[in-house]
Amino acid sequence: MDTPIPLVDGAERVRIELFGVARLTAGERILDLPHAEAGTLAQAVVALAARVPALLGPVIDPATHRLLEGYVLNLNGRDFILDHSRPLAPGDTLLLVASAAGG
Repeated sequence: MDTPIPLVDGAERVRIELFGVARLTAGERILDLPHAEAGTLAQAVVALAARVPALLGPVIDPATHRLLEGYVLNLNGRDFILDHSRPLAPGDTLLLVASAAGG
């Protein structure tokens, strides 16, 4: 996670890396969101839903804009985060994975 996230139009970014169904559904592996739109975990999920509406239903609950049960976000490859009010720093990377993924 040491690769710097490029600034676009001078805006600081939060990166979301998608895996599994989320990646297949989105058709993208990495999305960079403006930090102004993704300042907390909850805001990042809302911004992700706005950027990739196809995730609404299979990955993100359309009514609450929260991840569906079975999906989780990992912060910077270190910690799985359940607190949706958790602030994100510019340059943070979120990994969106199915919670049953792995070996």
